[in-house]
Amino acid sequence: GFTVLQDGREIKPQLQQRIIATGIDRTEDLVAHKVPLLPYSERTAEALKTLPDDVKADFLAKGLIRIDRYDAGKGWQEDIIPAWTLRSAYWWKTTFPAQKPVKVSHRYKPSVGGTVAMTFIENGKPAYEHARYVERYCIDDSFMKTAAKLQAAATKGGPNYTEQWLSYVLTTGANWSGPIGKFRLTIDKGNARDYVSLCADNIKTRAVSDGGGVANKLARTNIFISPCRVLARHLSHETDGQGERG
Repeated sequence: GFTVLQDGREIKPQLQQRIIATGIDRTEDLVAHKVPLLPYSERTAEALKTLPDDVKADFLAKGLIRIDRYDAGKGWQEDIIPAWTLRSAYWWKTTFPAQKPVKVSHRYKPSVGGTVAMTFIENGKPAYEHARYVERYCIDDSFMKTAAKLQAAATKGGPNYTEQWLSYVLTTGANWSGPIGKFRLTIDKGNARDYVSLCADNIKTRAVSDGGGVANKLARTNIFISPCRVLARHLSHETDGQGERG
């Protein structure tokens, strides 16, 4: 969830959610036909299946859905795929007394994307996603060499590595008079066997204990930067049988 504290006092924020398709707000279309706003869920899939044909045609024309037709050996079938974007924003009303410092604290857990395998490398060589990852996540030769070793080890019974993606943007409100000053962003990869690639300047690392007395130099990264965007590519390990994730 998203929590807000102002001078130690908890504020309950309101959640606003809007549906965007082809750049247009189409929230009322879904609400009118009782379709959940969350694109990918069982309830949403069932609601889309039961829509009348004329409504499906209208949603298709507005870019809210797309039709995936395929033959899996049982004749032609079709799935209705959500094509909209769900935008969520928390807001609240408060008072900022004149000539008095106010401390506001936000805490939340961002959504994280991911895959079931490494898509930027194949057989130890750059794959089709490699060029985009270099630009977006700043993966370098050292990161690629590590990924190649991990991939080779997986073919011999080693852990299978997956990807997780996180985009972090820190900006001021549109009505503020200037940029946010210096701040500290701490990235904790959580496990000594995980690897992180990101685009950021002035990165500093420090050794921390993994709980067993073993120093892990890359477990936590302290970044001192001006307002910017941090795009991180996180490789985590998964073991067979137990379903353990790093």
